Amino acid sequence: MIRKVTALAVLLSLTVTVVPAGAATSSPALSSQSAAAIATAAQSTALATKSCNIVETFYSNVKATGTLTTLASATQSQQVLTMPSIVNELRLVNNTVYFKGNKQDISMQFGVTNSKFANRWVSVKAPDANFAPMSKVMSFRTVVTELLGISKPKKGAISTQLGHRVIAITGTPKGSGAPAGAVITEYVSTTAPYLPIETVGSYTSGKVKVQFVVKYISWGKTVSVSVPSPSVPISTTDL
Repeated sequence: MIRKVTALAVLLSLTVTVVPAGAATSSPALSSQSAAAIATAAQSTALATKSCNIVETFYSNVKATGTLTTLASATQSQQVLTMPSIVNELRLVNNTVYFKGNKQDISMQFGVTNSKFANRWVSVKAPDANFAPMSKVMSFRTVVTELLGISKPKKGAISTQLGHRVIAITGTPKGSGAPAGAVITEYVSTTAPYLPIETVGSYTSGKVKVQFVVKYISWGKTVSVSVPSPSVPISTTDL
């Protein structure tokens, strides 16, 4: 059965560490650029670092409801999702996806209840139909473009976020899983290499106000993901 992969826009306050591309210099000219130009530059610069460490936190009516931690590079990735009833982890190593989810996660993703493979590592390789969507959703490029894609951007004030001088860019998310009515604000460093520092978004679902805060912990650092053991091939499971 094919896993129902959705955009994991679900998710800690940590200090941001930026790996600069050369000496950092202040750029007064950044604030004179258009909102679209700043947003495009921030995404391009982020993609050029080739790796990231990101922590997302989700809130419902101000109460924290879950976290999603992502380490990603061009060849290796790891995502850990923790919510009140759902816990899962994905790893991409050596062209193989490994995943482990609790019973609720397995039921939601595969439609299988009470699977005996819940809370066990399962491996997925091409050409299994699950490999492409699972590897794509956690790839570095997908993570960055989903989080930093913004429509109808408008430029906001310069302020200090997480110890960095930043300029705010507000708009609507472009991500494939973006909920209707969502608004996001990207905070982009005003100092070279002009990387994203934080993204804050919100939307309303019924009477619930959902907010998500994305903290970009580091860019451009080496990502090392281990192969979990033991694991079983998905072809031998009931999934």
